[in-house]
Amino acid sequence: MRNDLNILPWHGELIERGINATAAFPIRINGKVQGVLNVYSDVPSFFQEMEINLLEEIAEDISHALDNIEARERHRIAESDAQAERAFS
Repeated sequence: MRNDLNILPWHGELIERGINATAAFPIRINGKVQGVLNVYSDVPSFFQEMEINLLEEIAEDISHALDNIEARERHRIAESDAQAERAFS
């Protein structure tokens, strides 16, 4: 974390809070990044291969769940529109 120039503006705040390692994983909906899963640790170099793999899997699971929620909502809207069209006819 302390060597990552991308978070240089926040180094002081992170150090003040005792954060020594960070990891960020994209959350996607329909393949487009819509958010980020940020995880922090007070242990320097905490995020190793095992932790990273697990957190990547979690972010993918969240993305998949959000895709399913969005698909169900689109289906619900389509069903509602079809029902309204039948009622109108």
